[in-house]
Amino acid sequence: MRASYKLYRRAGSPFWQAEYADGEQRWRESTGFADKEQASRFAAQRAAAATDPAPDQAEVDRQAHTLSESLQRLLQVGVQEVSSATVHCYRHKAGHLARLLGQFDVNSLNLDTLQDYCTIRTEEGAAPESVRKELVTLRRALTLSFRRRFMLRDPAEIMPKFRVRYVPVDRWLSQAEFERLIAHLAAPRRLWVITAVYTGCRRSELEGLTWQDIDWKRGIIRVRGTKTKGSHRIVPLHPRLATELQPVERQIGIILQPWDNAIRDLQVACKNLQIRRCTPNDFRRTFASWLKQAGQDSFVVAQLLGHTSSRMVELVYGRLDHSTLAAAVSKLPTN
Repeated sequence: MRASYKLYRRAGSPFWQAEYADGEQRWRESTGFADKEQASRFAAQRAAAATDPAPDQAEVDRQAHTLSESLQRLLQVGVQEVSSATVHCYRHKAGHLARLLGQFDVNSLNLDTLQDYCTIRTEEGAAPESVRKELVTLRRALTLSFRRRFMLRDPAEIMPKFRVRYVPVDRWLSQAEFERLIAHLAAPRRLWVITAVYTGCRRSELEGLTWQDIDWKRGIIRVRGTKTKGSHRIVPLHPRLATELQPVERQIGIILQPWDNAIRDLQVACKNLQIRRCTPNDFRRTFASWLKQAGQDSFVVAQLLGHTSSRMVELVYGRLDHSTLAAAVSKLPTN
C-alpha cells in the first residue's frame, strides 16, 4: 500500500512539513521547501519511496548525491532546533568538508576516506578539536541523507574514531595587558574589546547587543544568549563600560559593528605589543578570571556567563593569578 501524505506548516518556520501515513505507521519531516508545489512533489516522491525502503544499488548510483549536497541540505533544513551559534559552527566546519570531500558521492565514502580526511586536516595545521567538530558536522549531514534515503549505509559504520583530549585554554589578559591593548586599538575596536571584557559575552552575543538592551536607569544589560535558551541573562552595567558607551549612545540599532577579522587583527596587535596572543573568547575568560581573582563565587560567575552550573567556570573560564594563589597559601599555619 502506498503511503499517503499531507502538508502543514509550523509557526515561525518558512518550510512546509510533511506527515506520512503507511497503515498504522506515521512519521513527519521537513520538506525543506517554502514553495507548496515543490514541497508537494518532494512529499509525493518520499511517500512513493516508502513502499520500497531499500532501493537497489543501481537506483542509488543513478541518483548520485554528493557530500556538498548533503552539507547544503543540513544548513537549509537540519538546523531548525539548534542555536544560532551552533548553526554558525556547522557552516564554518562544512566549508572544510566541502573543500576536501564535497565532490564525493555519499555512498562512495568509507572509513579509509574519512580517516585520510582527518590526516590531511591535521597536516594542514587544524587543531584536533576543530577536526572533531568537523566530524560532528559530517555525521549530522550524512545522518540526514541516510534518513532521506540518499545514502544506503548507516553513517555510524564509516565514521572514524577521533578522540580528542580536551585541554582548557588558560589565556586571559592581565589588567596591564588589557590597558595596553585597548590603547593600541582604533575607537570602534576599543569599544568592542571593553564591552567584551566587562560583560563576558560570547562573540555572537556581543554582536547581537542593541541599544534597546541597555536599561540605563536600572544599570543593566539584557543579553540574548545564543548558545541555549538558558543563556539569556541580565548583566549589571559596569561604570567603566557605561562611561565608554554614553558618548556614542543611540536610541535603536546594534551597539557593536561585526568584527569579521577579529582573530587576525588581535594576533597582529598582540605581536606589535609583544604580548601573548589572544582571541575574542579570551575576553570572556578574562571577565570570569578577574571576578574569580576578586573572590567571587563560581556560581555567581556562571550565572553572569549564562551557564546553569559552575562546572565550566571551574574547568575553563575562571583562571587564578599568582597573587591569588599566593594569598591562599599564606593562610596556612606557620608553625
